Order: sequence, then C-alpha cells, then structure tokens
Amino acid sequence: MDDEIPINNEGGADSSNPQPTPEKEVDQRNQTIQQLEASLRELLERQTREAAIASEAVKRAKDLAKKQQAILDEVEKREKDKLEKLGKLNSKTQTVADHSSKTAPEREKSKHPFSSHILAEELPKKFRYPMEIEPYDGTTDPKHHLDAFENRMLLVNAFDAIQCKAFTITLKKDALT
Repeated sequence: MDDEIPINNEGGADSSNPQPTPEKEVDQRNQTIQQLEASLRELLERQTREAAIASEAVKRAKDLAKKQQAILDEVEKREKDKLEKLGKLNSKTQTVADHSSKTAPEREKSKHPFSSHILAEELPKKFRYPMEIEPYDGTTDPKHHLDAFENRMLLVNAFDAIQCKAFTITLKKDALT
C-alpha cells in the first residue's frame, strides 16, 4: 500500500509536512495586508513631506524673484535719473561752452553777469565740470554750496574767470533769479 498516509503516534496525519489551516492562511494574509498598508502610509507621508518642501522652495524662489525684480527696477530707475541729470548737465555745459566761444563783442551784446575780462577768458579744452557738486536751489545755506564749489574748482585747477563761468550752472530754481 503505497498510497497510504502515514499516521503519527497520536493517530493523526504525519506532522513533518504540516498543511496550513484556513485560519492561519487568513492570519498570514491579514499580516501581509497590514504590512503593505503600513508601507503605503509611510510612502504617502514621505511624499506629502516632500511635496510640502517642494512647495515651500517654489514659494521662496518666487519671493526671491520678486525681490530681485524690485532691486532691478530700482537700479533701472536710478540709472534713468542719472542719465537725465547728465543730459541736463551736458546741456548746461554746452550753453557755457557756446557762450564762452563767442567773441568779446558778441558776449557783450548778450545778457550776462560777467565783465569783459571774465568773458574773454576761454575754458581750457580739457576742462571738465566736477559733477559731484550738488545744484543749489536757494533753500539751504549758500556758504556751504560756495565752499564746495570753490574746493572742487581748485581740484581741477580752475581759477577766477573759469569759476565765474562755471558757477552759474550749479544754480537751479529760485537761485537763478
């Protein structure tokens, strides 16, 4: 009888190759499901944390871009203002140069506050008006403006007649009248 099932000492089937009972199979499957659920929860939590970090990084990048754009806008505005001031200064310098290039009789016919001695003095070809001098508008102490002007003129070796001619372009608004 080769087809016989061996019987153990207790009268049951041989326990050397036990077959799982349906209850054990259900328990094992439930454990496997619980392990998979726990793994999925961990994965979902990690992805949620990573998404929050990425969202915060995007927000910071946008804030930084806004700040950089504000800085760029301010720099552009300042550069535009500087160019505008340079244009006005160039126009004033050209006016002084045009006035000084006239002959003495032409200058005497035009309206000016200078004597013929001052008018006869030519601006040196390499003369550059010091741009650091803030224009005087008549609202502050004129002594401070005059001291700053004289000091700058001495630095560029501009004396008397040249200073007289250059001084008028440092005036604006009410200080011109």
